[in-house]
Formats: sequence, C-alpha cells, structure tokens
Amino acid sequence: MAFLYRALEKDRRKRQLSSQEPHTGARIAALSDPTLPQSPYKLRASFFVATALQVLLFAAFAALGIALLARTVFPEGQSIARERAIWQRGVTAAEVSVEGTHTMRNIVFHEYKLDVTYLDSSGEGHAGQLAVTTLGSQLELTDAVEVHFDPAQPDQFALSSAIDVGSARWASVSVSAAVALTMVGVFGFAGIKMVQKLGDARRTACGGEWVEVTLSAPPVRNDHYGYTTYSFRVGPYDARDRTAVFGRKRQPVFIGDDCSRLLALRNREDPEGIIVLRSDLYPLALSANERERWGSP
Repeated sequence: MAFLYRALEKDRRKRQLSSQEPHTGARIAALSDPTLPQSPYKLRASFFVATALQVLLFAAFAALGIALLARTVFPEGQSIARERAIWQRGVTAAEVSVEGTHTMRNIVFHEYKLDVTYLDSSGEGHAGQLAVTTLGSQLELTDAVEVHFDPAQPDQFALSSAIDVGSARWASVSVSAAVALTMVGVFGFAGIKMVQKLGDARRTACGGEWVEVTLSAPPVRNDHYGYTTYSFRVGPYDARDRTAVFGRKRQPVFIGDDCSRLLALRNREDPEGIIVLRSDLYPLALSANERERWGSP
C-alpha cells in the first residue's frame, strides 16, 4: 500500500509541475482581435473525415461484438441445451470412442475439439464432432464415457463428459456474452456520441459567436500520452466545469496575458454548444490569409 501511495503522490506532483509550465498556445488581446475569422463559419473537411473514421472504428468494434454473439454465444448456448435434451430422452450407444485435442486459453478457458464414434441400437456406426468450451473445469475422457443419441436422428448425440461440465460451459457462454454485449454497448454508444458531436459542431459553427471561457482549474498535462486537459466555465454564473483536451502539438488560444481565458465559439441558439478552438482555430475552415495568420496547414 505504501508503494502505491508513493506512486500516486509522485504522479500527482508531476501533474502539478506540468500544469505550472508556461502555456504554448496562441494569444490574442481580446475578442475584438481583427484577425479572427468573420461569420459565417464552416468546419474543415479534415474534421468531417476524422470524425467519420472514428465512427467507423467504433462501428467495427460494435460489429465484432455482434459477430461474437451470432457466431459463438448463440450457437454454443443452443448446443448445450440440445445436448441436455438428447441426454435426457436419448438411447445409450455402444462401442463409444472419443479422440480429440485440448487447448487452454486465457488461463481459465478449456477448449476441446472431439471426434466421437459410436454404434446405434441396430449396430450401425455413426461419427460426429463436438466442440466444448468450459470455464475452469476440464472434461474427464475415461473409458467409462457414455453417449446418448436421438433415436429419431441417430447422428445427433450427447457425450456424458460434456453433460457433466454443463455449468462450466454455461459460465463460458455467459462470459462471452458479457464481453460481446459490452463491446456492442460501449462502442455503439461511443459511435452515437461522435455523430452527435459532429452535429453539435456543425450547428455551433453555423450559428456561432466568439466568446471567452474562464479556466476553473490549472491545466493538467499527461506527459505519457502527450495531451493536456483544460477545465473551464462559460460565464460567472456557470456552476458546471467543462473540459477540453488538446494534443502535444496544438494548444488553445489564450485571451490576455494571464492565460486564464480561452477563445471559444458558442452557438447563439444553444448556449450549451461550445467549441474551444485550437491554436490554429481547428476545426474551423480558414481562408488562405487566415491560415497564414494562425499557422494552419
């Protein structure tokens, strides 16, 4: 515990020192600065592209979660239920033989791919494959293993060893379902938020006006990931802290010499729509002269 406390204290002090370093963003004297672009404002194409790529990335991860549900969770659950039903109403097979492979995954998951052969009541031979995944438990493949088959469909069978670890199989399915649903929920929600962010930015740019926001706390720089977080409030009566995050290369536009105010664009119709501008006024689209003034590519 003492080691953890010292590590946290060291990180806190490092953040404090980082927050006290001189600010490197652009500066203007006041909102009346003549070099600020005039309305109407538009968003850069690169902003649309970057947002679209993030939405596609989140959608891809959400699709992976859906694929996990469709290709693993549902089929495995159906197989366990079907085998249980066959075991309860089925007929015992003769001359059972089981061979296969066992793979351990992520320390606690056991995967089996089994080849099973047996004879039905008429002496006809049958062969089938069985895939079993368990959480924690292992199959006991001894000479006493039994097979029950469906008399109406003799190729459909249940293996005693797989039935014995039914709870461990359901546990594996539950973990996979939880992972898949988490992926769908988290990345689906993130994608929706990115689409909303794009819509809010468009509305703010179309009906925007220049405003200054006041820092409510010292900026915190994360040296490991290379970004700085600024906490701010929109006006003297704003009781809610908002945040804006900037990368290592670009910082916000400061107003005045005390570096306590930042340049932002606010939607006239929706005061909650706030964009804190980067030092190159990203994500606004600029003219050639404006790009030269603000160092924008």
